[in-house]
Amino acid sequence: MSHYSQVLQSVIDAHFEGEQSKLARASKVAQSILSRHCRDEKQPDCKTLEKICKAVPPENRSALVAAYLRDLCPSSLESLVSVTEVDT
Repeated sequence: MSHYSQVLQSVIDAHFEGEQSKLARASKVAQSILSRHCRDEKQPDCKTLEKICKAVPPENRSALVAAYLRDLCPSSLESLVSVTEVDT
């Protein structure tokens, strides 16, 4: 499971009563798309990530973005970079 899908699911569980449909309404991202993100079948494009981040509590935004960026880095190159969250 990707870093992003794990963080997204934990945000949904903690702040949207475990219901993807609530985040879908808040973010204006289709629930079917969120479901595919949570099942690690699809990564968001930048526009979708921005919509989701605007809908989640500010304290969770950096975790989502950091997880997304970690997933972009090939595991063989992870030692060359550091992705950290910033307190907001």
